[in-house]
Amino acid sequence: MSLKTRLIYKHTQAESAEVKRQICFSSSEAVCSSHYVLLSFRLESEITQTQDLTEDDEWEKENTTTVERERTLQEQEEEIARLERKNETLVHGIGELQKKLTRKSQKATKCEQGHLKGPLEDSKVKLQQLEASCADQEKELAKIMEDYAHVAQLCKDQVFCIKVQFLGNGTEKGL
Repeated sequence: MSLKTRLIYKHTQAESAEVKRQICFSSSEAVCSSHYVLLSFRLESEITQTQDLTEDDEWEKENTTTVERERTLQEQEEEIARLERKNETLVHGIGELQKKLTRKSQKATKCEQGHLKGPLEDSKVKLQQLEASCADQEKELAKIMEDYAHVAQLCKDQVFCIKVQFLGNGTEKGL
């Protein structure tokens, strides 16, 4: 029984007792007895109505909680799908960048082979430039791979957190 129900019950009992005393003092024993029965019936009726209201309130709270959990679960499933799509996009982008780097490297090598007939110093300078360019491209690729690994780990962590949160919410309610 909730606190509200108990307070109403005590208040009703106090009123009933006061009315009963007044009736008993002002009338005969038979009248007092019939009024007592009537008051008892009214008191029981009020208690039953109060209990019904309390049960309705509790059911409504449980229903609201269930609806909120279902909505949260739906939002989490949508977030997981969004993160998975992002992950796929990143994987595809990394593959494309690797292809570009490979093509640029091959083109640079072919281009430089045609120019190797020039003086030795020019060839050395161009070789250094190509090595520097290749090193820059390797750094860029390493950075992209590092970013991809970081995003992939974030996605995994997010999925784990969502699963733990969902399972935690489910066990609290006995689901």
